[in-house]
Amino acid sequence: MAYHKVYLNAKKMMYTRARFFCLLLLLGVPTVWAHAVHAAGTPAITPYFVSIDEIKARGRRGPSKAQPILWVYTRKGLPLLVLDESDKWLQVRDPQGDVTWMAKRLVSRRRTLIVTAKAPIAIYRKAGKNENIVAFADPGALLRLRTCESARCQVKSGTVRGWIDKDGVWGLEPVRVSGADADHKINAFDGNTSG
Repeated sequence: MAYHKVYLNAKKMMYTRARFFCLLLLLGVPTVWAHAVHAAGTPAITPYFVSIDEIKARGRRGPSKAQPILWVYTRKGLPLLVLDESDKWLQVRDPQGDVTWMAKRLVSRRRTLIVTAKAPIAIYRKAGKNENIVAFADPGALLRLRTCESARCQVKSGTVRGWIDKDGVWGLEPVRVSGADADHKINAFDGNTSG
């Protein structure tokens, strides 16, 4: 029962905050508009990637410790796409497409990629087309992202450095998708389909 009280109080507080912002907007306070739009559910940021910086990170239903835990992430370095943020919380999408809220202190701006291909993918010595393969990255492997060129990205994993094709990995720059494509279960942020 205590959970319901906290949840209902949070809803009441949000409603009171929205009324307060509307009052300030009517009074002509210019800085309130961004907050009012943000509170209405429209993301106020451009999506960007982070990675989990802890061994154990909890993804919650909403931006509060009072919200129920949806997922416990136990993979340090897992890339996450930030969709929205509040003072101390980030709304993130994981590589499987699940969306949760996570405390900002649990993530890092360190860029990583996860191999989403069903088979191992090659890591090349250089970014060029006919380059030697130096290693293979297994499905699920986490790679530290260094830089990207048109078709390949430079990555590092342990002592292995090289270039990997952009296809078959998740965690690259967001790409805006609108209309019917945004409703499909696709990873619209880096072009890889998930089904």
